[in-house]
Amino acid sequence: MSKKSQQYNEQMQATSVGTTSTQRKRAIEPVSLDDLALFQDTELDARIVFIEEEFHKRGFAMFSVQAAPFESELAYVQREQNIRQQRRVLHRKFLQSLETEYVDERNLPVYEGNPPNWD
Repeated sequence: MSKKSQQYNEQMQATSVGTTSTQRKRAIEPVSLDDLALFQDTELDARIVFIEEEFHKRGFAMFSVQAAPFESELAYVQREQNIRQQRRVLHRKFLQSLETEYVDERNLPVYEGNPPNWD
C-alpha cells in the first residue's frame, strides 16, 4: 500500500471516529489528481465503492448541493480509471505493432561472412 493510500485510510478512520454526524455528512477528503495517479488500481476501485456507498447511505439527491463534493470526487476517480484503461489498450496495440514489424530471423539465409581480402 502506498504512503498516500495509507494517509487516506487514516483520514477515513479519523473522520468516522470522534466527529459529529453533520461533520461526517459534509466530509469527503478530496484527493488531488497527482495523488490519484499514485494509487494502485485496487485502491481506485475501493475509493469508487466508498464514494458510491457514502452517497447512497446519506441519501443525497442527484445534483444537490450536498452531493456536489461526492459527485466531483467520483468523477475524478473514474476519470483516472478510464485514463489507465485507455493506456493499457494503447500499450497492447503498440506491442502488437512491434511484433508485426520485426522479421522472423529463422527464415533468413545463414550469414557466411565475407571472404578475407588478401590483396
